[in-house]
Amino acid sequence: MVFASISSRSRSTSISGKIACINRSTTSTWTIAATMSSSGQASSSCGDDDDSSLNTRKQSGFTKSDLYALQTPPGMNAVGVGVPFQETALTEISNLDVSKVFVLSNKSSRPFLEGEGKFIDALKARGLLAAPLNCDVGMGGGEDGLLKACDEAYAANTDCIVTVGGGAIQDAGKLVRLWLSTRGASDDGSTSSTISKATVKGIQAAQKQDPMPSLPPQIACPNSFAMAELTHVAGITTNENVKSGAAHPSMMPTVVIYDPALSKGMPDWVRFGTALRGVEHAVGAVCHPKADEDIRERAISGLRLLNRGLKAMVDDPESEEAQSDCYHGGWMAIRALNTGCYPSLGHLIENHYSARFNVHQGSCSGILCARI
Repeated sequence: MVFASISSRSRSTSISGKIACINRSTTSTWTIAATMSSSGQASSSCGDDDDSSLNTRKQSGFTKSDLYALQTPPGMNAVGVGVPFQETALTEISNLDVSKVFVLSNKSSRPFLEGEGKFIDALKARGLLAAPLNCDVGMGGGEDGLLKACDEAYAANTDCIVTVGGGAIQDAGKLVRLWLSTRGASDDGSTSSTISKATVKGIQAAQKQDPMPSLPPQIACPNSFAMAELTHVAGITTNENVKSGAAHPSMMPTVVIYDPALSKGMPDWVRFGTALRGVEHAVGAVCHPKADEDIRERAISGLRLLNRGLKAMVDDPESEEAQSDCYHGGWMAIRALNTGCYPSLGHLIENHYSARFNVHQGSCSGILCARI
């Protein structure tokens, strides 16, 4: 197999339908290298040792085992790292052939999305915006903001979700999609001609639908390193400060687009806290009683990249290269953890601690990981 590099900054880029193994070019521009089997399915390895793939690895600094660890998660079309958010997202929306796009984001991401020529304007110009930008989902996926987003997306007949922000926003997008799948069903999962407003109970019932209806696609655009966008699990913090949620393989986002530019101006406690979340994922995978040598190797590979990225971000928090290292390391770590080892003890405890005491999960990882 031969790696096909796609420039990340020079033109509109479609990344769907590929396994995304990432390499860095000689000009430090990040590019996607995609490899497919002859049947069109994502391969379990990342290329034979021909001249092209060897050159890709030399340019990237990644070993063959690193590239193996950077496989696209099951149920996802592609992961793009270092690609420009807006043009890539618009291309993916076009490829998905959808007509009503609902956008969820953190409040801090709003300046990247609203304004002349920006993403919301572009969707409006194309007649694709389903509803005004929703920025109501708070830290940890607070219940009230999440349910409001579910109701707005439902009322707008949404057929695609775009999520821009941290882990809570990415999880909220999965849960909104799950709620959208309940058209014509009641809170207990039985068939009904009408549907009430969204509830936590209703969302949790939706994960038990059998068969599971097709969920609308989700284009996940993270601005940090919590890695929620690379899993099919989603958390909710209830009004009683209890961590709850839902999970189903169908909840895996369709496409992930990580553009370090979305992190510009981010407070250090978020930037470094979420990177430490990646460290927590790796430690949880390495220490898990079900971990095998393959899982441990992938987790440790992730730790190496996280270590390099964290050290470089101390010197330059806005460094795109350092942030991309943290993202790649976090990607390796969360996929190692989710290969039969989820949840780890520390991860589970910290999720509930975060909800109970209203503490950012990245802070929990930084403070509690070594002690647990």
